[in-house]
Amino acid sequence: MLTYIVRPRGIYTEPEGALLVFPGNVELEFRLEPGGAFGENVPPRRTVPLGAKARFSWNACRGETIIQTDARLSPLDFHLDMMDGSIHIDGPVLRLHAHVVSRQDLERLIQSYFYALPPLLGLEMLDSCIFSEVLGRLGNVSFCWGLQRSGMESVDVTTSDIQEDRFRRALSRLRVLDERNGLVNRRLLAATQYFHIACRLAHTPSRRWEFLAETLLNYAKVLESLFPPSADGTISAARVGLRSLGFDAVSIEALYIPALALRNAVDVAHPTLAAFNDNQLAILEKYTDVAESAFRDLLGRIFNRIAEGRFSLTVPSDTKPSAATLKVLARIEEALAVSDGEKQSNIK
Repeated sequence: MLTYIVRPRGIYTEPEGALLVFPGNVELEFRLEPGGAFGENVPPRRTVPLGAKARFSWNACRGETIIQTDARLSPLDFHLDMMDGSIHIDGPVLRLHAHVVSRQDLERLIQSYFYALPPLLGLEMLDSCIFSEVLGRLGNVSFCWGLQRSGMESVDVTTSDIQEDRFRRALSRLRVLDERNGLVNRRLLAATQYFHIACRLAHTPSRRWEFLAETLLNYAKVLESLFPPSADGTISAARVGLRSLGFDAVSIEALYIPALALRNAVDVAHPTLAAFNDNQLAILEKYTDVAESAFRDLLGRIFNRIAEGRFSLTVPSDTKPSAATLKVLARIEEALAVSDGEKQSNIK
C-alpha cells in the first residue's frame, strides 16, 4: 500500500526551535503538482479547457506526444466545509483551517490529506498529481512538514577521460549481447534492461521513493533473469549463481537476496495492507540505498567474466511466448473486441 512512500516526517518550525502550542487553530497549505489541471499558468500535460484550440505534437524520433495550446483553465476557487475544518481551493493550493488538540492530531490531519487525496483525484482526472509540499501556521509559529531523513544520495565524481572509458566499455559490450551469434546471452540482455528500468524509476520522480516498489521488483527480475529457478526455488538458484561469481555469503544475503525476499513478502509483487513502524521502514530504506551499486557491480562482473571466457549463463530453451501466455492474450483480445462492438452499437 504505502510501504515505500511513507517515510518518517516531522514538523520543522520557523524560527527553528519555536514551540507549537496545543490546542489551537491551524492553517495548512498543501500545494499540488502538476498544477495545470487546477488552473495554474503552466503548459498542460493532459488537461485542456473545453473549446480551446489544441493539437497533439507527435515526435516520432523522441517517442513523445506533447499537447500544444495557449489556453489555460481558470484557477479553481471554491470553499467547502468538511468534517476536519474549512477548505479553500485556490488553483493548485488547498488551504485547510482546522482545530487540533495535539501534535498527534495535527500530524494525523496532515497525513490523511497528503497520502489519500492525490490518489482520489487520480480517479477523477487524467493528470496524476502529488502534494509537493505542506506548509502551516499554528498561532504565531510557521512550519513545514518535511522528511526527517533524506536517504543516501549518489554523486558520480568523474572526469571526461573516465567518461570516455566508460562509453568505450559500454560499446565493447554490445557484441556480448549481439543475438546474431545466438541466444546465449539473452538472460544478460534481459537483466541489463531490468536494471536500467530500476535506475530510471529510482531517479525520475520528483518525490523520492515514489516508485521504490517498482524499482525493487526490477532488481528481483535481474536475478530471476540471470539465474532461472531450480527445484529448490528462485532464492536458492540466485544464491548458487552468485556464489559461482565469487560473491561471499555476507554480500549475497545483504545485497541481493533481499530483492527477491521483498518482492515476495513486502508490498512489491503482492499487495499488503500492513502498516510498518519507523524502525521497519528504516531497514527497507537502508537496503534500497545500497542496492543500485550492488546490482551494477553484479552485472559488470558478469560482462567481464563472459568476455574473459570464465563464465556463462544458462541458455534459455525457448524464447517464444508460452501456450498459456498466448491463451491469455487471445482471451484479452476477444474481450476487447466484444467491448469495442458494444461501444459502436451504443453510438449508433
